[in-house]
Amino acid sequence: MRDQRTTDPGLTPGGTLQGDTNLDLTPGGAPQGDADPDLTETTGPTRTVGLTALAWRRFRQHRPAVAGIVVLLVLTAATVLAPLIAPYDPNHGDFAAFNAAPSGAHLLGTDFGGRDVLSRALYGGRISLLIGGAPMLSAVLLGTLLGALAGYAGGGSTSSSCAPRMSCSRSRFTCCCSSSPPSSREREGHRT
Repeated sequence: MRDQRTTDPGLTPGGTLQGDTNLDLTPGGAPQGDADPDLTETTGPTRTVGLTALAWRRFRQHRPAVAGIVVLLVLTAATVLAPLIAPYDPNHGDFAAFNAAPSGAHLLGTDFGGRDVLSRALYGGRISLLIGGAPMLSAVLLGTLLGALAGYAGGGSTSSSCAPRMSCSRSRFTCCCSSSPPSSREREGHRT
């Protein structure tokens, strides 16, 4: 890792990052304030801490973020394991329990068709994960493929040996993917 004490504009004259009181980069290695002793320079053997390790350490110390991740993981696991966890078939109605309140038999109650709300929520979460995950996965795969093709065809758009056809087609493809049909208000505005 390069020495950023004088070259990085985010550093104060004392050597610490602006807005970060836990990281001490001053020469000599004496911890100042509440600096983390693992991140300061010492006269003995040094321990290099990467950005990933630093980010993971800060994430673990932020309890609301950790609680949020735990809740997300539990909900994701519950929706993925819905066929094993759901007490009832989500589409099968219990004709004896229309609009039933939560009880031991139906933990979240039933809807107007007598269907178990917990089972329907678990199976509905699977659809929501699929709707959110499939476009993200396709965007990552397609972006990686287009980036690799652009790199192979002649570098980025700032290089002097840029392949104009690849850059143009990549730009047009991006515009097509991010565009949407104009609304009626936009069409009316273009007529005037």
